[in-house]
This record gives sequence, structure tokens and C-alpha cells, in this order.
Amino acid sequence: MVRLEVLNAMDVQVGPMALLGTKAVLLLTEVERARLVKQLEFARQLSNRIIVQGAEQVIGTAVEGRVEAGPQVIRAEAETRDLTVCCNEVPCPPDKPLVLIKCADRHSAQVGDVVTFMLKYSNHGGRPITDVAVTDSLTTRLEYVPGSSQSDRPAVFTMQPNEAGSLVLRWEISGRLLPGQSGIVSFQARVR
Repeated sequence: MVRLEVLNAMDVQVGPMALLGTKAVLLLTEVERARLVKQLEFARQLSNRIIVQGAEQVIGTAVEGRVEAGPQVIRAEAETRDLTVCCNEVPCPPDKPLVLIKCADRHSAQVGDVVTFMLKYSNHGGRPITDVAVTDSLTTRLEYVPGSSQSDRPAVFTMQPNEAGSLVLRWEISGRLLPGQSGIVSFQARVR
């Protein structure tokens, strides 16, 4: 482990991303919808790794937790289909109780630019979820900005090296995530 921080809950400004997964997303203007889709796509692009054969593969942006009063551990990974959302339709309930959305504060960046990433996790199930942990394994294109991690709920933040030559960021969220509730963690990374 490289670092351990105990984060106090604070208000994390996420803008229109907070509306994803709710009916209120229909209130966004066309310009806001287009911008949000670009930000989601940019986060996906920076989270992909190009391997020697040239194929891209998603690495390690996930949320997991334990259904209260039961041994069931549930997990959701941010995948391309999860990130490229259509903002013109009423959201339909997902087939999984724990949902994760990753978004960037911009839709493009140059080498040396700092990008803020927000990860929104939600309980779309019918029972409380405990032991929630959000992880993001950064690609070699991203360098974590020390001290930039935030959470809107009390959390323990850790980071450790990953196989890509960057870091795995992990937030262990305190308390229960009740049905219908969401939380957000964020961090900044410099583009290499």
C-alpha cells in the first residue's frame, strides 16, 4: 500500500451527472445532454488500456458491497455500455442492484492537463448494502494528483501500485447504502 487516508464526507460538485439514473435527466437541455455524453465517453477512453495487439480492454473501475442481512456480495464494473448513456429516455431499472457511473469534468485533455473524475455508485435494489468499496485502476496515461480524493460519505481511501505502472485507488465507504441512495467519490489525475 502506498497511502491511506480517512476522508470526511463533503459535498462533491458533479453537475448534471447527479441526474443520471433518475427521471430528472429528462430535464437536461440538448446541449447539456451532448456535453454529458462526451464527458462519459472521455472517462471511458482514459480508462481503457491498449495492449500490444492493439485491442482495448477496460481495467478495474468497479464498486462492490454486501447485501444487508445476507452473505451475498454484489459487484458492478463500469463498462462501455454502462458509460455511454442515452439521456433522452426515462431510465429503466437495471438488472443489478449496485450501479456505477464514471464521468470526467471535461471531454478532452492534453498531456499535462488535470482531469477530475467522478464515480457515482447507486443502490437500485430493494435492500440496504453495506461494506461498499469503489475501486479504480488507473492506466499508464494517468497520474493521480496527491490529496485530490474526495467522498460525499465518510470513507477510507487507499492506493497501491498496479500492473500498469500506475495506481489502484480504493474508497471503503462507511455505513449503509439504502435502496434508492447514491454516493459519489472523485479524484484528479494528470494526463501523461
